[in-house]
Parts: sequence; structure tokens; C-alpha cells
Amino acid sequence: MNKIELNDLKLKAFTEQDALDYCQLNNINPDNIIYLDLTNNKLKDISGIKLFKNTEYLNLHYNELTDIFDLKDLTQLESLNLKNNKLTDISALKNLINLKNLNLYNNQIKDIFDLKDLTQLESLNLKN
Repeated sequence: MNKIELNDLKLKAFTEQDALDYCQLNNINPDNIIYLDLTNNKLKDISGIKLFKNTEYLNLHYNELTDIFDLKDLTQLESLNLKNNKLTDISALKNLINLKNLNLYNNQIKDIFDLKDLTQLESLNLKN
């Protein structure tokens, strides 16, 4: 299995312990996950995401995120969807140099300077 879909569950947190428990219950190695979808929950805490270091596709749209610091070491990410959250600071994205697609639609971002070194970007959505 290289895909996890936990969307539409009204989750408020996806902590490290939540991620470990889910992986253990489902006999999943987090290192093998390429696609992670946590769309349409009520997430405010995504600290468990840091366990999925090899993830290439991450969907976190339609949540209540204000902090994405835990994404900073997911350097394998190629596609990241963060639309419809409550983000103001996206500095955690500056090291994600493999990003090709980034969706930040409908957030409250004030500064995009930290995106300047993301030279692989093919698609960037900053609308609203």
C-alpha cells in the first residue's frame, strides 16, 4: 500500500501518535506512502505528517490549518494542495524544492517571498 486517504472524517488532529497508530493498525510502513489525502476535515494539528518523509502528493485542502511547520522536511513532495485553510505564513515551504504543483488558493497569506527558490514549480495557485 502506498496511499492513505483519510478525507471527510472531521478529524481535528493528525498527531504523530495518530499516524503511528493508524500505520500499525493497518500494517503500513510510513516510508512507503507516496500519496496522503487528509482533505475536508477540521485539522489544526498535522504533526503526524512528518512521519511520511517520502510522500510526493499531499492533499490538505478544506481544513483549518494555521501552521504548516511540520511540512518543512517533506522534501520529496511534488504536489501540495493547501487551498481553503487559514494560512498566513508559508515559510515552511521554502525547502520543498521538488514541488511542481502548489495550491494555496483561499488562504490569508501575506508574503510569498519564501517561494522564490521553488524553481521546479509548474503550477502555483494563489487566488483569493
